Amino acid sequence: MNQELINQISEEKFNAYFHKGSSARDFLCQELEWYEAYEFKVLAVILIDFDNEYAYILLGRDEKKQFRCFDLKSCFKSLEETRLSLFDELSKLKNNSDTFEQGEKPVINDIFKIIVKDENLHPHFKSLVSSTLYEPARNLIQELAYNYCDLDGNFIQQFQSLNGFNARLWELYLFAYFNHNNFHLSSEFSIPDFIIDFGDNTCLIEATTVNEGKLDEKPPENKEELKKYLNNYLPIKYGGPLTKKLKKYDEDYSKLEHVKGKPFVIALHDYHYQPQWQDIGAASRSSVSLEQYLYGLEVTQESIRKGKIESRKDFQVIHKHEWKHKSIPSNFFNLPGAENISAILFSNAGTVPKFHRMGRLANLGSNENIAIYREGYRYNPDSIDGKPLHFMQDVTSKEYNESWNESMTMFHNPRAKYPVDPSWFNNINHIYYDYQNDIFSEYIVPYNVINSITVVLSLE
Repeated sequence: MNQELINQISEEKFNAYFHKGSSARDFLCQELEWYEAYEFKVLAVILIDFDNEYAYILLGRDEKKQFRCFDLKSCFKSLEETRLSLFDELSKLKNNSDTFEQGEKPVINDIFKIIVKDENLHPHFKSLVSSTLYEPARNLIQELAYNYCDLDGNFIQQFQSLNGFNARLWELYLFAYFNHNNFHLSSEFSIPDFIIDFGDNTCLIEATTVNEGKLDEKPPENKEELKKYLNNYLPIKYGGPLTKKLKKYDEDYSKLEHVKGKPFVIALHDYHYQPQWQDIGAASRSSVSLEQYLYGLEVTQESIRKGKIESRKDFQVIHKHEWKHKSIPSNFFNLPGAENISAILFSNAGTVPKFHRMGRLANLGSNENIAIYREGYRYNPDSIDGKPLHFMQDVTSKEYNESWNESMTMFHNPRAKYPVDPSWFNNINHIYYDYQNDIFSEYIVPYNVINSITVVLSLE
């Protein structure tokens, strides 16, 4: 056979095409090698189980263009024997159809087939469609869309539009995170956005965003104005979508049988402000503003300087946040009905550059004439004053690595009726507050990225 048409690929590239964590990856085994054949008509993965027996799985696109398992062979005694059988099996598929029918209804999420009028297209969507610089992001988003279950029926239209792009991009980001961490996603109900099963346990996730506004303020340059911005303006921005979701839960979601008695998490993304080189440090503190609003407390700089990072007790109570002519009460978790919100899952990293970097890692697209640089701040586990580490990296280098769980933080509600088990989300940051003992506690993933910006340059 001609093995030139069969290529070993990286796990990152395999994962970019295959997103069904609950189908072919539920076996108690370890993945060893990944392959593609005939220009990605077929994918394959070699595994070893706990009895030291080898197996391989073959995957092809179904009628919806999703990669799904269509064959599995096992009980091989060595890796070499498994490879020989795999290559032989792949050789039989060279002249097969590009579609491996499995009885699926052929509804294809062709997310870049434009169905919205040009004047209503989001500028980021236009860039994804037209710019050769963003080919890796475009290809990755398309593969995610093939596998995304559009229960509402309006995902593509909203993804392309001015008013819906950010919200739908955030949902794709969450979908990628859940799948690449092998969460089991249920598609039985369209409300809320994600229903995640953990054996006999279920967690409900509702996504929302903080978006750009015509009257948005940019972070001031001096420290005094910056403190007011972080302590008042940003909490007010976060309060809008969170209180709307709280009201929605009380009026609608709480009446649904599949919602009752289960942890309910609001996944919040901040899209309202994209930092520039000179103010990325200010933007990196946005999660602190959210913390202040959620708990109605501000940890003092004095307590931080004392080294009380993991168990912080010194703080100031915040009663309200005021900015110009607007004022809102602080302490979201203490609002009436907020005991039904188990936690807030927060990120500011679900942007087009994130998909571009992850697409580049998976080698999805022509990258030879593109330079990609990333600059930002990481959490410093060795710092006693909370000062982060600055970094700058070449995304195209072989040493570069990144994951979907990077920059995600879960703020737990101390009054939650149905708390979230943090072990379900064991690779992200977690923030807690103990009201009885007045103690903050936090788990921050060492060297986790707090905030960053990405610059993409053409070398042509």
